[in-house]
Amino acid sequence: MVLDWFGNLFSPILNPLLLLEPIYILLIVSFGVAIIFTLIYKFATDQNMIKSIKDEMKSLQSEMKKVRDQPEKFSEMQKTVMQKNMLIFKQTMKVNLITMIPILIIFGWLSTSLAYEPIMPGEVFTAELEFLDGFEGDVILNPGNLITSSNLSKTISAGKVSWALSGEEGMHRLEFNYTGNIYEKKVLITNERKYEQPVSIINNKVKQIT
Repeated sequence: MVLDWFGNLFSPILNPLLLLEPIYILLIVSFGVAIIFTLIYKFATDQNMIKSIKDEMKSLQSEMKKVRDQPEKFSEMQKTVMQKNMLIFKQTMKVNLITMIPILIIFGWLSTSLAYEPIMPGEVFTAELEFLDGFEGDVILNPGNLITSSNLSKTISAGKVSWALSGEEGMHRLEFNYTGNIYEKKVLITNERKYEQPVSIINNKVKQIT
């Protein structure tokens, strides 16, 4: 995903914020975004031109009220107002294109760092496979170093099969064997505010692993 790529790219710069509580992180990020947008708008647009155009439009709109009974003149003035609006729109579009980059960076980082709660050591979590329509049978789990009290082999029910798992801190790998096909999912267990993306889209018999 594009957002994840941008988030991972700038993680070394933004990750120190993860030492704070989420509410403070969001407040700082919101304040930072507001400052970035204000500075970009100020320096990427011609403020004098925009002010001049707005003053002209205000004057034109006042004049238009006086010539409502003169269709040709009213139409000509309306056309001028639209042209002025287009000039402002071009300035705004320039700002939008520039701000797209920091937006992708910041929301990418938020997506990879704050969208979900991390799995803590010893905490029980669920690993679920959701199948495409029409697939039935048994799935065999290889939990690696993770622990489960469930049977490793389970039968698909209502298009899904799941296990409750827990484990020690570290990166783990689950393997699901369905009719000889092996589907893998990484799981990060940590005391830090980190996680592997919880949903993997497969679309090969298995729709997704969560």
